[in-house]
Amino acid sequence: MIFELFTRPIGDLDTNCVIIANHEAKKIVVFDAPFDRREGFGAIDFVKEFSEAGYAVEALLFTHGHFDHIMGVAPIAKIAGRIYAHEGDRRFFTNPELMAGWVSPDEWKFLKPTPITHWLKGGEILSLIGLTIEARHTPGHSPGGVAYCLEQLGSAIVGDTIFKESVGRTNLPCGSWDNLINSISSQLFNLKDDTKLYPGHGLMTTISHEKRYNKFLKN
Repeated sequence: MIFELFTRPIGDLDTNCVIIANHEAKKIVVFDAPFDRREGFGAIDFVKEFSEAGYAVEALLFTHGHFDHIMGVAPIAKIAGRIYAHEGDRRFFTNPELMAGWVSPDEWKFLKPTPITHWLKGGEILSLIGLTIEARHTPGHSPGGVAYCLEQLGSAIVGDTIFKESVGRTNLPCGSWDNLINSISSQLFNLKDDTKLYPGHGLMTTISHEKRYNKFLKN
């Protein structure tokens, strides 16, 4: 097996950090950087399990800019070759104090500007660790939501756009229910039915399962 996908829930909100490894090239890509106040449990500790085994972090990719997905970025940014995010969430990445009211006082100190090196518009085809990764713009939960589609692995990293039998909330600032439903129908439900979806919270699911069982997407 050349490529292998790993996922781990981190922090109070069990925000998933996803890592894909190329075992031959000894390189990884990391999706989202959640924070855990407990020492040894954050995204950087997950990443260190690979870096200490000789893997280089080729890129860090964000599914969106909400606080629970970015608070653990600082130490990973120091070792990541590139950092990707959609420009629709630029406000959250560059001015995270906008989310100060969403976090506890002891977490506030970890909300720092995120040093994005590559701003996405949607539709980009990225070549990382030997994989082709399509960045699909999926606004709704936030303006800069991105689903990273990996046809070679039959998988997509979808952030908080869709969950197993649920969908992302749209009652946060800049959220939109209409945009969310359009993103799911136009950007996700045209993937193959057996595509595995790795959401920002909760368990892996598939396109076919959500088409059949997701009550939020029923006509």
